[in-house]
Amino acid sequence: MTQRTPQLLAALALASLIACRAADDAPRADSNAPAALVLSSCEGIKPLTAFGPLWLAGQPSPAALDELARRGVRHVVNMRHSSEPIGYDERAAVEALGMSYEHRPWNGAAQLTDQVFADYRAIFSRAAEPTLVHCGSANRVGAVWIAWRALDGGLELEQAVAEARRVGLSSAEYEAKAREYVARNSR
Repeated sequence: MTQRTPQLLAALALASLIACRAADDAPRADSNAPAALVLSSCEGIKPLTAFGPLWLAGQPSPAALDELARRGVRHVVNMRHSSEPIGYDERAAVEALGMSYEHRPWNGAAQLTDQVFADYRAIFSRAAEPTLVHCGSANRVGAVWIAWRALDGGLELEQAVAEARRVGLSSAEYEAKAREYVARNSR
C-alpha cells in the first residue's frame, strides 16, 4: 500500500458523503410531522426528499440505487409504467442490491383515481423501513403525497400542497385531483 492510498480512500469516502448530502437550507415540516429533509443530490436523482423513512424522488439511476441501498433504503416503489423506458431493468437492479421492489404504475390525470390515492396512502402509512417512492420527476409522487399528508399526516391542506410542490409536484391537474380527493375524504 502506498502512502497516498489512505489519502485516496479518505477522498473517496468524502466524495461518497457529498454525493448524497443534506442541503443546508432544507425545508422542515411542522412539529406534528416527521422532519422533512430535502437532499441536494444522490448520484444525480433530482429531486430527492426524505421524510422519516420515506424517500421521495425522480427516477434513480443504477448508481443512485446502489448509494441508497448503502444508506439503508430497503424497499423501492416505482410509479412509472413499463412503457416509460429508463435504459435498465430496475426490478433486477433493486433486487440485486437486496432491496424489495413494488411496481404501482400510474400516469396522467385520468389514471389518478381514488384507488391510486388509497394505495399510496397505505404504502406511505406502512413504511417502517426506509422506502424509496419514485416516478420520473417526483411530480406523481407529489400528487399522492398531498392526500397522505393532509388526511393521514395531520397537515392542513395548504401545508400539504406546499410540501408536495417541494417534493416535485408541478401538475395543476394532479394538484386539483388531490385537492378534490382530500375534500371528499376529510373526516
